[in-house]
Amino acid sequence: MYLLPVGGQDSQWFKNVLKTPTMGLAAHRRKYAGSATPIMEPAAVNGIADEFQAKYGQADVAKYYPNQDVVVAVSPMSTPPGAVR
Repeated sequence: MYLLPVGGQDSQWFKNVLKTPTMGLAAHRRKYAGSATPIMEPAAVNGIADEFQAKYGQADVAKYYPNQDVVVAVSPMSTPPGAVR
């Protein structure tokens, strides 16, 4: 799973990922845990940003993610025991 930080590498969220590369996510009443890996190589970031644009539209991606200088890869995602309600 790839995440684009809204404020790019200047966002506090991204700075926190650099310090603590573990992450928890919740969706559809399920919780997931994984490790976060920053991707800062421009060609890789641009390729992933292009995938976001193809899925969500260029205008929306530009609007919500104006600073596309980093991406965070989250893997592997796992469901902790008892997390499903």
